[in-house]
Amino acid sequence: AQEFALEALTKLDDKDAAELQVLTELAKKEAEEEAEKEKRQRLDAVGSLRHAAMLEETPQMDSESASSLVSGVTESLEKLQQAQALREATLKAAFEHDFQLGAKRHEELTKEHAELEASKQSLTSLQERLQAAVSHLTDTRRQLAEKVSSLRGFLRGLGAA
Repeated sequence: AQEFALEALTKLDDKDAAELQVLTELAKKEAEEEAEKEKRQRLDAVGSLRHAAMLEETPQMDSESASSLVSGVTESLEKLQQAQALREATLKAAFEHDFQLGAKRHEELTKEHAELEASKQSLTSLQERLQAAVSHLTDTRRQLAEKVSSLRGFLRGLGAA
């Protein structure tokens, strides 16, 4: 199909051949992709043959070396388990210490919060009382100003008489 498309494009003597160039480019790209695919398949086949050959060449172990290998692996696993247990204990102790510090800090903050709330209520009450005192003093000042104004009027009336 690719060859046919290429032949058809090259045999055509068309004024608009530049517009058909995209078909030629696509055909070339498709041929390159097909070649790459075939190359990958060949490489995969060679790789699987190499793997099979390696499996065939694996030397057989005698029972003595196998048991030493197993005992070595067992020792390594035991050491790993011990190290893991030690790390777990260390992490647990660190967590418990940090947890205790956090709990203590939480308790302190809760106590401080309660004290601040009490202080806030006390200050709010004081503010309300001070506002009432200011309001009372403002009324008293207004009343005194009225009385002073009346007294001045009375004294003017006495002075004019």
